[in-house]
Amino acid sequence: MVVVCVPHCVGRRVIEAAAEHRVHVLKEKPFATSLTEARELARLCEDAGIEPMVTLQRRFNPIYTSFPQLADQIGTPFVIDARYTLHTANPSDEWRGDIATAGGGCVIDMGPAPPSATSRSAPSAAPQPSA
Repeated sequence: MVVVCVPHCVGRRVIEAAAEHRVHVLKEKPFATSLTEARELARLCEDAGIEPMVTLQRRFNPIYTSFPQLADQIGTPFVIDARYTLHTANPSDEWRGDIATAGGGCVIDMGPAPPSATSRSAPSAAPQPSA
């Protein structure tokens, strides 16, 4: 298996090389920079007989894992407000600030993080009103 953590514009080439060599892929989000690319890469992986997997590098960060551990003290969540910030003096100075290398920009780069982190914390069903 190969772990792929590269700027979004390079991910496709690495996944293609892994498929060529029939090596399973663990790709740091996003899997692709567009729906079309995702479908093409999924088909490529399927044809090569390899498993494409996607991860979020911060998923097990204590900031995100602490909520389920404290849920019994907090109670059932009604609303979850998640924000994800990038702490850098000037985001335009790195690959994320260039649309050509970011491959989709902020939504592709940071958009999956809050839903992924909070999905494990949200209740499986909405609370029912008491009679």
